[in-house]
Amino acid sequence: MKLDLNAKVGIVLLLLTVSLLASHRAGLLDVSFDLLAEKHKFTLHKLTDGTSVTVHEQDKDYIKASCTIENLNGYRFCGVGLWLSGNGNGVSLERYDRISVEAKVTSLSVEDKTNTVITNDNHGLRVYFRNFNSEYSNLDDLQSLKFNGVLYEPVKNKLTTIPFDYFNVEGWWLSEYKVQFENAQFDVSNIVLIEFLSSEIKQEGQYLVEINQAVLRGALVSEATLLKWMLLIWCLVIFYLINRQRAGLKKVSITDSLTGLVNRRGINDWFSTRLNRDGLVLFYIDLDDFKKVNDSYGHLVGDELLCRFSEIVLATTKQDSQIDLHLFSRLSGDEFALVLKKADEDEVNRFAQALFEVFSKPLKLTSAMIKVNFSLGIAICETGQFDFNEYLNKADAAMYFAKEQGKNQYKIFDDHIQQNIIFRKNIAQHLHKAIEDDEFELVFQPMFYSHNLSIAGAEVLLRATSTELEGIGPDVFIPIAEEYDIVVEIDMWVIEQTFIKIMQERNMLNSRSMLFCINISALELRNASFPKDFKKLLRKYEIEPNKIELEFTETRLIEADHNALNILKQLKALGVSLALDDFGTGHTSFNQLLNFPIDCLKIDKSFVSDLTTCAEMKTSMINAVISIAKSYKLKTVAEGVENIEQYLYLTHNGCEFMQGYYFSKPISWPELLKFMTQGQSEHLAMAASKVDIKTRFFQ
Repeated sequence: MKLDLNAKVGIVLLLLTVSLLASHRAGLLDVSFDLLAEKHKFTLHKLTDGTSVTVHEQDKDYIKASCTIENLNGYRFCGVGLWLSGNGNGVSLERYDRISVEAKVTSLSVEDKTNTVITNDNHGLRVYFRNFNSEYSNLDDLQSLKFNGVLYEPVKNKLTTIPFDYFNVEGWWLSEYKVQFENAQFDVSNIVLIEFLSSEIKQEGQYLVEINQAVLRGALVSEATLLKWMLLIWCLVIFYLINRQRAGLKKVSITDSLTGLVNRRGINDWFSTRLNRDGLVLFYIDLDDFKKVNDSYGHLVGDELLCRFSEIVLATTKQDSQIDLHLFSRLSGDEFALVLKKADEDEVNRFAQALFEVFSKPLKLTSAMIKVNFSLGIAICETGQFDFNEYLNKADAAMYFAKEQGKNQYKIFDDHIQQNIIFRKNIAQHLHKAIEDDEFELVFQPMFYSHNLSIAGAEVLLRATSTELEGIGPDVFIPIAEEYDIVVEIDMWVIEQTFIKIMQERNMLNSRSMLFCINISALELRNASFPKDFKKLLRKYEIEPNKIELEFTETRLIEADHNALNILKQLKALGVSLALDDFGTGHTSFNQLLNFPIDCLKIDKSFVSDLTTCAEMKTSMINAVISIAKSYKLKTVAEGVENIEQYLYLTHNGCEFMQGYYFSKPISWPELLKFMTQGQSEHLAMAASKVDIKTRFFQ
């Protein structure tokens, strides 16, 4: 299992903490100060009580003090001292916490009858750390040096370690020098003298004090201090890791995981924190028909294409010495934004053309060769304050305009596009008003059986009646309604008004097999509530589902995903028919057609209109559509039939239903009712009689 950096650092810190604590407790971090070492020779100070005679001996291994006690008047002792400093500037022993002493105090007597010297050991030993403090000490009065002392019984030839915690300040000294509480504690901050002496001597005779070892010991740091330092290190490392992780999360949040480019949030953040407001050029790139790549080759190939595309664009930008790149971002899906430093329009045109030139040949991927086409919108941002979203929308609008002009080209945002944006916004506002003021009406395009031209149903068409929308048809305002999220309201208005009319003429329509075809925006395929809302209207107006057919445009339906397919299946389950409008203009594959629960294919009028010119490709396409429909047991409807030749050809080749100006223009609801009650016109009867006539048209 591979550990991330946080886990690795945590393990290292834990091991370091345990190691340091173990080392500290094992004494590996100890420091020592050997008072008897050659390099630490100090001035010897003999300790007497004023009546004894003391002789001091020293070599490099030990110190001896021999005393002869001749009378026992007063306090008697024997010992030796080490002057660390004689001028008041002593040595701080605060880094040490104990002293190790190997010493003995021996009394010698000559009372044995055989004249043999008898040795008596195990006399107590006092150790004093005498420190100087200017508040109460005087170097001329050695008694004024604070008595920090301890008394213990030394064991012969054994090193005894005495913790500093065992030391106390002599009470008699505190009383004599009237030292206040703040200076009455054990103190080793300024030691000038260290003394080793016997405890009180109660017999006359000769005494010997031997100091074989005297070593101050301590640690570089105390365990508590070590823990504090380790805690501080832990806190600093955790703080660093948190900030590193936060920076990492920040980077992840602004980075596209597939291409490694900055994402939409990243480019927004870049603009929001950018203080230098020099002019910029914003390129908005959208790959043309990218969904076809995913559908045809799979998403892995699609992902590889996006990565290769971004790599090539980035490389092209960096190789162009006249272009200075600020940022390259993948906004979403197959949309990219390129932010360049300000350049004049000629330079912008040259670079845009260079990008298209780079992708003029198919792109070689791991498992496919794919020709990459894209539409490019450009917005030039002038120097000064500017809003990123405003210019992104301008570049997006220019890109949209390039797509409308035929794709695989670029367009620089200009006044014409600005006017188009204003126009679309105005139309959107008028559509809102038309919905509120009920300024729409329905007209109906009759649909006929091919074999006898009797009426089979009608396609429901929407017209705007408001003055502001006069002369603007659904082919213009429906895409705008989709762009501004108004189309759902319009769809529901059309459905409900159609149901109201059917309900009002229920008795007459029950005796006829009439199908009402309602065009529905493909955006409803992303509206999870649409099937439920549609079902409510069916129940509210008691409409038989088999009288309704919902039409979806093929060019929009091919973008349907799993959720959209689920919505189609829910609608189909209600009992309504589903039709694929303008079939042949999109790129629906046979396999996709099998996935869609479609009942009808409507042949686009662009194919029908070319029949009279005997365009071989168009006639082949129509024959192919009719053949596909028969194979999948789908009905076919030809749209835009305008003359007898088109009608005869389509009927002869098996198209089941037709509609178009040759039979009838879109008519009002009363006219449709009249059409149904009066039956077939003389014009239609004559056309129907010619179905079986073989003309040169078929030869």
